[in-house]
Amino acid sequence: MVLIQDTLIGGNSFLEGTLEDDRILGLDGNDTLIGLAGNDILRGGTGNDLLDGGEGDDVLSGEDGNN
Repeated sequence: MVLIQDTLIGGNSFLEGTLEDDRILGLDGNDTLIGLAGNDILRGGTGNDLLDGGEGDDVLSGEDGNN
């Protein structure tokens, strides 16, 4: 079970999580999503996104574009 501490949402953004369990969501545009520590959920939206879960058991997914 993942208890989400924070939710970060952005489009065409650089978003970096915390040392806790985070949910980081990209929207339109080219996003860079960095999870850091914790068990994170990263979802790239449309666009060419870079996803890096960092340490922990992470779930990464993408939509249209190169993720």
